[in-house]
Amino acid sequence: KTWLDTMRQEGIQPNVVTYNTLIYQAPDYDTAKTWLDTMRQEGIQPNVVTFNTLIYQAPDYDTAKTRFDTMRQEGIQPNIRTYVSLITKSPDYDTAKALMDEMQQEGIQPTVGTYNRVISQAPDYDTAKRVVETMHQKDIKPNVKTYKMLFGKNLSEKTAEEILSWYSAQAYNSEIPIKIAIRSYININRIDQALRLILDYPHLDIARQVIREHDEEALSYFKGIYEKDQRHSNASYALGVALLELGREKESQRYLREALKLTTHEPRKVLIERWLCQIDQKISSS
Repeated sequence: KTWLDTMRQEGIQPNVVTYNTLIYQAPDYDTAKTWLDTMRQEGIQPNVVTFNTLIYQAPDYDTAKTRFDTMRQEGIQPNIRTYVSLITKSPDYDTAKALMDEMQQEGIQPTVGTYNRVISQAPDYDTAKRVVETMHQKDIKPNVKTYKMLFGKNLSEKTAEEILSWYSAQAYNSEIPIKIAIRSYININRIDQALRLILDYPHLDIARQVIREHDEEALSYFKGIYEKDQRHSNASYALGVALLELGREKESQRYLREALKLTTHEPRKVLIERWLCQIDQKISSS
């Protein structure tokens, strides 16, 4: 605002870029709208950047949609940023999905960020998963945020086995979304399903927290699997981690050593070797 006053004093006329900057810097939507009115009064026509900023600044979807309709009436073509802002403000999944369909009809291709915003609006896991599968069909690679939002949905109707089977087949296999899935099961009191995920990922911070808070259930679950199949690398690994987490280092050695022999996963080998070294040092110094 100060620089605008300086410009005017020096006889420099503001243009659309000047006003777009002022609108972007405006502290609230009403102030931004006032700058739009001012630029119109001075005969400066807003462009797509002007409207995109106003839509972004809008306090709610209805206000943003009104601005969107106005820009169309004025013959200004929306772009991906326009639609992303509208989708973000959408009141529900159906509205967000319809907007994404509309932008594709206009030849504007959604990005992974666009799909992520639609997934965030999805009312349930199955709906969100269908969006992820659409991404695959469109050759758009999901990212960690995609899977985090998917596994953050209500998983009460899904088993951990089903989720692991599907997720392991994905090209993207970060452990971060698994943390979200574990937390989702804990939130709905499905400890059994959380433990199934922890069986494969006992080293995660959330997994170790669950082991501490549900120690008897965790040890019983892991031991049951181990007793059925002592060659089960995840069972010996999970048992070793659980016992280590519970302060039972000497007992954990046996299972960690077995897990070390069975695993072919190099990062797991390095982690187990470090734990075993720490245990040896602790025992020898005591």
